[in-house]
Amino acid sequence: MNIPIHIGTSSPQEWDAYESQVPKTPLASLARHSNPRRRPSVASSATPWEELGFVPHWEGDDASECVVAFEPRMFADYNINQLERFVEGSRQRGEVALVVSSMRGDDDSDDDGILNVFGAGGSEYIVEWDTQISSRPLGSKSRIRPADMLTGADKDLALRLVDESLAWHALELHGHDEHTPFGVKKHPAVGVLEPILVTALGEPVVAAWVAPDRVERRYIVPADIDWKVIAEWVRDKALPEMNIDAVRRFRPEQAVPDALRTARELRVAASIADLDAEYAAAREKLDAEQAEAVAEASEVREQLLYSQGADLEKGVARVLRDAGVMVSELDKIIGTQSADLLLVWQGRRRLVEVKSAAGAAGENFYSQLRKHLDAWAAAGRESVEGGALVVSHSLKVPPMRRDRKVYTRPEFVRSLEHPVVSALVLFDAWREGDWDGVREMFFPATSTSVAQSETERKRRGWRWHRSDSGA
Repeated sequence: MNIPIHIGTSSPQEWDAYESQVPKTPLASLARHSNPRRRPSVASSATPWEELGFVPHWEGDDASECVVAFEPRMFADYNINQLERFVEGSRQRGEVALVVSSMRGDDDSDDDGILNVFGAGGSEYIVEWDTQISSRPLGSKSRIRPADMLTGADKDLALRLVDESLAWHALELHGHDEHTPFGVKKHPAVGVLEPILVTALGEPVVAAWVAPDRVERRYIVPADIDWKVIAEWVRDKALPEMNIDAVRRFRPEQAVPDALRTARELRVAASIADLDAEYAAAREKLDAEQAEAVAEASEVREQLLYSQGADLEKGVARVLRDAGVMVSELDKIIGTQSADLLLVWQGRRRLVEVKSAAGAAGENFYSQLRKHLDAWAAAGRESVEGGALVVSHSLKVPPMRRDRKVYTRPEFVRSLEHPVVSALVLFDAWREGDWDGVREMFFPATSTSVAQSETERKRRGWRWHRSDSGA
């Protein structure tokens, strides 16, 4: 394997020699412009180009026979000529000129005296076509996903990078304004920017720019990319798909037609293809399942931990229904003069009052529950064995820092006759699927099984009533 590639900077050995001569003083490190040369990541000795099957043509080496260009530069003595020679060589051979460049911002340009092919300052300038690709840094924890309708090598690249923690930049294709003595001459953008990874808003962060004549296909990746990952993708996916003639020239064992392969070669290749297809199908299924789980959890999490009023009541009702309890929303049936929910489980009936508080829960919440119970009995409705109070309190505090107990004043806690349940504890039981625990919060054990039930509650960690209060 001896695939020639163009890399638009000095070799690692030359960088080692240069860096060994640079004074390592605080002044030298701070005076950026007095010491402008800085090794680009593509010249790191950590990337084993030769082991991956490539023969690097570094700065100054001829690029006309190269099949890939990594981080080509411009405005050096000969690098722009090498980029032109690389593209022209690909054009004459009828091959795709495959280029991979990183997008850097104002503070990230290589200070080796050579600029990125597209220039610095967060804008990549495509000289031949007077077109720019600008970048805008995104905030941390940006959600990145593969673009729609990806196939082949592009889809493979998206899957290799989607879970990486990289400095993502949103990319945009636009023209170039040329300032002349006669005014500004506008050059419209040309070519197509094909998204590969996008943000939640659909902005591309990894993309392929395709030249109008379709000779050049330029992949734009984040600045802190692992070049070994990109090199493996180029070798295993991009070149076989986009530049099979180059593979035949430099890796003939990878380009033998099926008619000349042995039965064993074909069988193993088919098994690998089946494995890849099975993985892709399994990944797609799991991605869909994860999306569904996240959507479901997000709704309940938002309702129980951050919402008030009707939304909080919906969350409580949802959890109870998931636990197999029949729930009637009383506000819709008889109005707000009653409690919020009526629960029925195994012939037992309870009223539930749902409250929220930005800070500590008021003790009057419990008084309102008792009033609703008295009003229920006075109205002559079907009897209930008691009530329960659900409180989402300390809403201004992040959930992980909230007290799991609703009430803490000892005298008040000892006076409680009905369960008091923290919305945070209720959510904990729901996310763990502990449906017995959910039901026990609202339907405590009868007197014949108090000791057994208390032991089980302590095992689960649900503390919601009497001396333990709600949470």
